[in-house]
Amino acid sequence: MMGEFYVRSVLGLNEWMRKFPLQLSSLKFYIHFATGRNQLFEGHRLFLGENTTDNFSSLIIPQFRQPKSCQCYEKLVFCGYNRDESSATFTAAGDIGHPSSETLNEYLGGDRGKEKNPAYQQLRQDLLARHAMRDPMLNEKVRQHRHSILQSKNMSKEEVINVDDWKIVGLTKRLFRRKWLNIDEIINHCDATFAHLRVVCITVNVEETTTVEEQLLMHMSLDALVGIHGSQLTNGILLPKHSFILELLPWIPEYASGDGWAATTNFPTPMGTIFIDTDLNHLGYVLDRDSVPLCQNVSRADAEQEKNCLIGEGDRFTWTNRDFIVDKTIITQFILMFLLNNNARCDDMRRRASENDFVLYNSFCTQGNELFHTEHHYRETRRRQRRRR
Repeated sequence: MMGEFYVRSVLGLNEWMRKFPLQLSSLKFYIHFATGRNQLFEGHRLFLGENTTDNFSSLIIPQFRQPKSCQCYEKLVFCGYNRDESSATFTAAGDIGHPSSETLNEYLGGDRGKEKNPAYQQLRQDLLARHAMRDPMLNEKVRQHRHSILQSKNMSKEEVINVDDWKIVGLTKRLFRRKWLNIDEIINHCDATFAHLRVVCITVNVEETTTVEEQLLMHMSLDALVGIHGSQLTNGILLPKHSFILELLPWIPEYASGDGWAATTNFPTPMGTIFIDTDLNHLGYVLDRDSVPLCQNVSRADAEQEKNCLIGEGDRFTWTNRDFIVDKTIITQFILMFLLNNNARCDDMRRRASENDFVLYNSFCTQGNELFHTEHHYRETRRRQRRRR
């Protein structure tokens, strides 16, 4: 999962590089997939930079190397391993569990809501700065990419003279598992409703990209990113300052198998921790029964029959595998209440979130004469929300 890689590996690596600064040209990162997977995604390279050339297997497995090839390293540093002193061998250190709600404060290094934790904002700034340093034309490329998006929407030259006048909303698309079934309908509705207000919606599919630059430009061109809880939202950290990330939380009734941590509203979801105390706005919205495209011929009035039908779907009903449908009014309200509302006062953002059933996990807002800062406004526990649904 790209989100776990960002939290568990990239965050710590960035902290290490801050404490022991080195020339990036002198570093080369290799990733070891302890589960046996050998595929290195563009997302890994995106977060680690161009210094990532391959996975760890290229160092130790002959078929990944040219015959008689040899490469010397001044120093090798191994992270994430246990060392057997008796045999001088290294083994993967094993799984790292995500912190529970009770340990989340300690994990983030402070009392949320009082002390701010700069780690994720520093990581975001450092990552963007490294990409900008490697490509001095990056900002201009982003503007060109925004222009090409608007042209693809058949906008006239007069309408796109200044691309900064427009808001571009990306809806995440997955090819496998958790597919957004009515994404095309939502995009058509969005364009028809908001184009005259200079807002357009597009699909964002990292699985169809082939280069780091494609993913970088794709996300740096957005003003908002919307998607179901999952790793595709990790790239939200690439969005410009003051942008919005809307995390759609899966419907998980009490009788469903699996944990409900993917739909927490009283503290950040595991995905949402990466936006804590950053200059981005991270919201959540709990989907309801209508988002589940299963057992639709069963009467909602017969709760027991519906429950048995859904459980009978097995893995298809498990939220990690389940495809979903989104009510277009959710996206409409998000755009109207947040993206098009220029009032960044903390109390007003909190009110809009509460009145429209959004969770305001991280708001980058201001109050009175104060400078912009982050606030967190959580909601009731997931258990109570499920009963309401």
